[in-house]
Amino acid sequence: KAGSARDQDFIEYVHQASMHSTMMFFTEMGRLYWLKVYELPEGNKQSKGRAIQNMINLQEGDKVRTCINVKGLNDQEYVENHYLIFITKNGLMKKTTLEAYSRPRANGIIALGLREGDELIGVTLTDGQSEMLVASYNGKVCRFNESGVRPMGRSATGVKAITLEEDGQDRVIGTVCVEKTKRGQINMNSNAGYTQGIREIVDAGLDSLRVSIISARAESYNAYYRASYHLEDVKASIRYALERGVYVSLNLLYFPGFNDRPEELAAWQKFFRELPVQMIQVRNLNIDPDAFLAIMPPQQERPLGTKPFLRALHQEFPQLVIGSFSHYIESKTERD
Repeated sequence: KAGSARDQDFIEYVHQASMHSTMMFFTEMGRLYWLKVYELPEGNKQSKGRAIQNMINLQEGDKVRTCINVKGLNDQEYVENHYLIFITKNGLMKKTTLEAYSRPRANGIIALGLREGDELIGVTLTDGQSEMLVASYNGKVCRFNESGVRPMGRSATGVKAITLEEDGQDRVIGTVCVEKTKRGQINMNSNAGYTQGIREIVDAGLDSLRVSIISARAESYNAYYRASYHLEDVKASIRYALERGVYVSLNLLYFPGFNDRPEELAAWQKFFRELPVQMIQVRNLNIDPDAFLAIMPPQQERPLGTKPFLRALHQEFPQLVIGSFSHYIESKTERD
């Protein structure tokens, strides 16, 4: 166990740093505070930590959104050639040199200008050539290279990073910075029911897709999910991804006595003949058995058992990997 947390809390960031590294804390209201690592209270792996508001002068109602570890703000070449990219809830983005934030002040500073009703979602440290992904609540992702974004001053509000839907609930929920690397990959976990959204993400450069699924039978699938989409929508998403070279795996939600029924096996065999996904990851479905079986179709034949079920799949589809976690996907160049 790496650490402990209080009730309803969890560990979000882990940084490797020296005593003289600087931690930069960015808040929801767009403020920035600095602390040296040696100023942080040291604890052991069982420690639950100390409230951040006891160490920095947070304004009332504000909270820390992002924490960035910088090795040295005194390295002029480093701070002039690295950038901070800010993303707000309403889809605005600002890129500013790290140098503009390299002079710590005890009471913090305003890191960016926020419009009324907006708030900071995330901040990333970049080298000026990174790929950026911005995700929205309604399931869209915008991907672009930051080299096309001009740097702005510290007090600037920013420019539009993603167009949000005007439905009153769409907003930015997160951002990811991907440095250029020959081994970098983009993986997405999804139910894959929104086919148009999957198509847009695949076309934007998705490398692998993991789809959570309970059954290959429409009546079983629809009974469990009870969603606005159906199994055929999921299959259309998978088909589109496979046709464009995306590595597809299934996150099979497994309930002994249900998934290993002969009728379920027959449906999966038909599914894999039609859609040759590369992998299935078997996950125990933690749910009340009576509640689950009450909503699922009644069994037609006696269950086979988990091992015979998986063995039957492997015998007909020997290329299908049966595992429990995602793997790095070798490119054709690496395989050669």
